[in-house]
Amino acid sequence: MNSDSRFLIIGGGPAGAATALTLARAGLSVTLIEQSRYEALRVGELLSPEGQQSVAELFPEGFNDHYLTQIGIVGAWDDDGLARFADREWWTLDRLAFDRALADRASAAGARLVEGTKVKSVARVENGWSVRLGDEEFQGDWLIDATGRSSQFARAQGAKVQKFDRQVALVGFLEGEVTAPPDMLLETMPGGWWYTAPIDKERAVAVFITDSDLDKGEPGAAWSAQFEATKYVKARFGNLRTMVTPWRVASGFSLLVPGYGERWCTVGEAFAAFDPLSNLGIGRSVGMGHALGRTFLEAVELGREPDLLSFYQRVGAEFRSHSDRLLQEYRNVHRFPASKFWFRRTSSSPYESQLRVRSQSGASRTLLFPKDQRFECTQCGKCCGSDWVARVDLEKKPVLEEAFRKQKRGFMALRVLDDGRLATNKDHERGTCVFLEPEGTGCTLHGTPAKPDSCLQFPFMLRETPDGVEIGVSHLCSSVQRNEGRPLEEYRSEIEDILSRRSPNVIPQLVSISWGKGLNWASYKRLEDFLSRGESLVLQVRRLRWYLTCWLHTYSAAEPRLEGDMPCDWLQEMELHMAAYVISVVEGKGVSNGAVLDGLLGGEEVSFPSFGCQTTVPALKSRLSQGDEEWLTSRIHRFLAALIQRKFLLLNIPLLHNLALLAALPETLRVYTGLSAIKRGSESFQAEDFYTALDIVEMKITAYARHDRIAQSFVQWHLELYQQQVGGEIV
Repeated sequence: MNSDSRFLIIGGGPAGAATALTLARAGLSVTLIEQSRYEALRVGELLSPEGQQSVAELFPEGFNDHYLTQIGIVGAWDDDGLARFADREWWTLDRLAFDRALADRASAAGARLVEGTKVKSVARVENGWSVRLGDEEFQGDWLIDATGRSSQFARAQGAKVQKFDRQVALVGFLEGEVTAPPDMLLETMPGGWWYTAPIDKERAVAVFITDSDLDKGEPGAAWSAQFEATKYVKARFGNLRTMVTPWRVASGFSLLVPGYGERWCTVGEAFAAFDPLSNLGIGRSVGMGHALGRTFLEAVELGREPDLLSFYQRVGAEFRSHSDRLLQEYRNVHRFPASKFWFRRTSSSPYESQLRVRSQSGASRTLLFPKDQRFECTQCGKCCGSDWVARVDLEKKPVLEEAFRKQKRGFMALRVLDDGRLATNKDHERGTCVFLEPEGTGCTLHGTPAKPDSCLQFPFMLRETPDGVEIGVSHLCSSVQRNEGRPLEEYRSEIEDILSRRSPNVIPQLVSISWGKGLNWASYKRLEDFLSRGESLVLQVRRLRWYLTCWLHTYSAAEPRLEGDMPCDWLQEMELHMAAYVISVVEGKGVSNGAVLDGLLGGEEVSFPSFGCQTTVPALKSRLSQGDEEWLTSRIHRFLAALIQRKFLLLNIPLLHNLALLAALPETLRVYTGLSAIKRGSESFQAEDFYTALDIVEMKITAYARHDRIAQSFVQWHLELYQQQVGGEIV
């Protein structure tokens, strides 16, 4: 890439204008295309402290000229009383003037600003793009889509939007004498939530967030009906009148796949649209535009193609981090047990991805059972007495609390988990669920409507796919571990009953391989088929990690090439490091334990708190070598195959991230198998030691405690290995 590169940016909002300003200041040729003339009201008028930093970094002189009112955040969120959530460090903006000023700064820096005209057509030309606006035609080497949530250009290239919820916003702007305190006000309602804020002394904004299928009728009437039902919003802003009829816009979390391609990319909400609760819209768009511009400038300086792969990996990781935090905030709202809106956000199933659900149609779904897997509940109570969590749907909260009250036990019936979901409480003296009979002989909720759906479903793990529902099972269950009992097909009626009570997920049209790049479902199935070939699943996982890493370093939309040489020794060494890292996190109770990590890799004596012992890796391997290694290897392979069948690779984060975690499991299982043997005082491992290791992996790694940040690091290791081996340049 050279300094003569030309950029066409479609969309003159904060993201597009920030990108244009960054590039134009460096002397690059930029054309910024905006279909409006910055005359109509725009949604998004609040700027967080983080957003202020992004704006100040982009244009430090006069950046706050369009700041109007400094505000804090108060709200009635998880209960009916008002609480303060943030100090008065936020600002409201003169949004139109802000957007106009940002575009004008880009123009003053040398960008050509074309406004008041729509894009008529876009076509590929040699080494770039041609954009026609009316009678004018513009050409560039790169085209940047900054068209917001519509992602107009990128979707025309085959990109698909993955929606993580179905939220819409009813937007109202108010005018009159604003007497409300200088605070953003949040207020939860049975059907959604409000955010309101004074913009200045004569204007305010009031937005109601709900789900699209719960939003009925003409938007103005719907907005008014919800406004009248509020307690605090109406008290603070009820004296004002609407400036224009409230309107409806899309809101909520969404991510574009792919986010970039050959000579094109996306920026701002065209790639990652954040939930309104984050209030990251403007500031995040400005920051992302500035960062994308710097990515291109670095490529010009080094004379190579821009590293968009790493750029979108960083943005995707940030997107996921924010989504986790905001989902927790939603799940903390437990005061509307009959609400569909809040039920969807406190759903008990930990196995599904965060993709939105569609309304239950009542139609039966194809059930896909694994081969040669058996299960039979033996009433062992292992799930009730282990660290397994019985999650509770919000709608069952009242009946569970009533059932517990009748038992007259000295505990709370329910507890709130770290992710905001509800779960049955634990009897800390016995270490079992409080609904388990004191003798441990049975569940007091068994056979009653109060029994949590997660208990009724265990050990089945049901995953929606375009082909049907994959029926997986948790290997925390003893009969599943030993593969004893009835074939899973004999549980068809029970599974159909479970599915009849829950809405199916909306399946993404593209499967994310990394943050920003994906494949269709047929291509994903070919990847699964590749893993099933050959004698060693571990070796196939190793190959696929490398082939996908190579494919990510191309702009090609073609499928990955699943053949060729690979740095086998390097990848195998990486598997040992990944396993050591995972174990150090598990033993460090959620944070990386450097002593464990260094000891595992260096052969030193290591303390394992979960087993109450100290040992070395050679000592562990000695235990394993005394047992039936062929049996252990076959059981590890069986478990990995079960994870793939139950769609572990599609859980929550991109496929390559989950594939890297999968690659760390064989060595992780071996370490914990050896530790169990040491704890028993045995010189060789037994089957029970492996089952103990399975318990730890299922509880701490593969099911409930998702280690997404670790996986992000693992993928970065793969990208760095590629750069060492191949040179790292995207082609």
